[in-house]
Amino acid sequence: MKNKDLTEFSTEELVRLIHAAEVFRDTGRIEEARALYKAVLVLRPEEEFSTLGLGICARREGYHEAALDYYHRAQRFYPKSKWPYLEAAEDYLTLQRYDEVESAWKTVLALQPGEPHALKGLVKLYRMKNDAEAALSIFQDMKDLDAETLLEYGRLLAELQHFAEALTKLREGAAKFPDNSLFLIEIAAILRLQGDLITARQTLEEAAARDQNNPIPLLRLSDMARQAHNLRMALEHLEFAKKNCNSNIWVDLCAAQVLFEMGYYARSEEKLREVEQIYPENPSIVLVRAGLLARRGMVHEARMLNATARTRNLADISLALQAAELENQCGDPAAADAILSQVEPVEAPARAERCFLRGMIAEEGWNHAEARIYYDAAMDIQPSHRGVVVAQLRLSLLDGDLVQAKERLQHFAKLEMPDRRVRGLPLNTSQSFF
Repeated sequence: MKNKDLTEFSTEELVRLIHAAEVFRDTGRIEEARALYKAVLVLRPEEEFSTLGLGICARREGYHEAALDYYHRAQRFYPKSKWPYLEAAEDYLTLQRYDEVESAWKTVLALQPGEPHALKGLVKLYRMKNDAEAALSIFQDMKDLDAETLLEYGRLLAELQHFAEALTKLREGAAKFPDNSLFLIEIAAILRLQGDLITARQTLEEAAARDQNNPIPLLRLSDMARQAHNLRMALEHLEFAKKNCNSNIWVDLCAAQVLFEMGYYARSEEKLREVEQIYPENPSIVLVRAGLLARRGMVHEARMLNATARTRNLADISLALQAAELENQCGDPAAADAILSQVEPVEAPARAERCFLRGMIAEEGWNHAEARIYYDAAMDIQPSHRGVVVAQLRLSLLDGDLVQAKERLQHFAKLEMPDRRVRGLPLNTSQSFF
C-alpha cells in the first residue's frame, strides 16, 4: 500500500483488499480492517461493501448508531441492493427499534422476494412480539426450507397447538435430515404433551441412538423418568450422558437436582461444586443452587446467593426473575416489583414469567383485579404455563365464578394429563385437588 498509488489499483486488486479487510474484521483486528476499508473508499467513495464493512466494524465495537450511519449511506448509493437493509436490521434489532427492523426486512423482501435472511428475521421478530400467527404466515411463504427453518416451523406449529401439522413437518424434517436428531426430540415433546408417553420415550431413544454424542435426548428421558418419580432411572440416564456424550452443563445440574430429590443433599452439593470447577461463575449454577436452597426453606440464604451472582451478571434475565420471586417469598413485594420493573425480557417464556410474578405479587396484596390482568397477559404469551393456569383457576374460585373455574380446570387437566398418566394417577378431573 505504501509503495503504490491507489489510482494504480485494478478492480480485482480492490476486491482482494476488501476480502483482506473482511478477514481482519472477522478475526477481531478491527483497526486493520477499518484502515483497508477506508483506503478503498479514498479511491471509490461510493463502494458498497467497504461502506458496509465500516458499519460492521462499528457494530462489533458496540457503536450501533454509527454503524447505521454507514448503512444509510450505502442505502442512498445502492437503493436496489438488499445488503444495506439486512445489515441495518441487525443493529435496529439490538437497539430494540422493532418497527424499523420490520421495515428493513420488508424492504429486502420487496427487492428480493423469498430472501431467506429477511424471512427468518421477520419470523424471529413476530415471535418476539408474540404474534405467532404473523410468524406462521411468513413460514408459509418459504420454499425449500433448510433444516433450521423447518425445525423452527414445526416448533411454532406446536406452540400454536397445531399438533398434527407440527408432527407432519417435523417428521418430514427427520426423514429429509436424518443426521439432525432435533426433529425427533421435538416430535417426542409433542407426543408427550398428547399423552403418548410410550412412543415419546421410543422416539427419544431413537434420537439418542441416531446422535450418540448429543445429551439432549437423554436429558429428556431423564426428565420423563423424574416426572414418573423413577428417580433412580432419571439418574442413570444422566450418568450415561455424562460418560458418553458431549459436555453439557445441564447434565450435571439435573443430576444435582435428582440427587436432591432423592434426599442426598450432600451429594447434590458435591455435584454442584464439581460443576463449578468446570464452569466457573456460570449463572445457571446459581439458579439451581438457590432454587434448591429455597426448597429446603432456606429462602434468605438463596436470596443472598442470587444477589451476589446478580452483581456479576446484571443483564441475566433468569437471575433477575429468580431474585424477584425470592424477594416476594421473603416478604418484600415492593423489592420484587422493583426488580421486575428493571427487566425487559425478549423471549416469550421469560415475558410470561415476569407477568406471572407480577400477578402473584398483586394477588398476595389482595388486588385481584390487577392480578387477573397480569395472569391473562401471561396466558396470552404462554398458554401452557401451568402456574398461570392454576393462579387463574384459584382466582375464579375465590371470586365465586364457578363456570369460569370449570373452564380453567379443564385447561389445567389437559396440561396435567400426561404427568398424571405416567404416575398412574386418576385421570378424572373430579379426583384432582381443585
